[in-house]
Amino acid sequence: MIISKKHPRVFYGWWVVGSCFLVALYVGGVIFYGFTAIFEPIADEFGWSYTQISLAASLRGLEVGLLSPFIGILVDRWGPRKLIFGGAIILGSGFILLSRTGSLGIFYGAFILIAIGVSA
Repeated sequence: MIISKKHPRVFYGWWVVGSCFLVALYVGGVIFYGFTAIFEPIADEFGWSYTQISLAASLRGLEVGLLSPFIGILVDRWGPRKLIFGGAIILGSGFILLSRTGSLGIFYGAFILIAIGVSA
């Protein structure tokens, strides 16, 4: 008698949990904590003070905290798929603007767009 042993399938929800973990790991490492790796080159390139550069990261953190309740409302109203798609477009726009930075105002504007995109 041959007994066939099926491999149990992994519950779909665990794939979602694993994916969310990887995305959160990337966002936490690169976007929030990785900024300090490019701090010195930015200060050398543009001649800005550390305070001016740090203000951009502080604005990003403040904006993410302030936008979170509104993003939750928008997720309930529009659904996550539309919000993630829009957030990815805004985030990409922020990174494109950041690559074209020539003044401190544009630098802050790029970080505001990045914060909105990350929140979504």
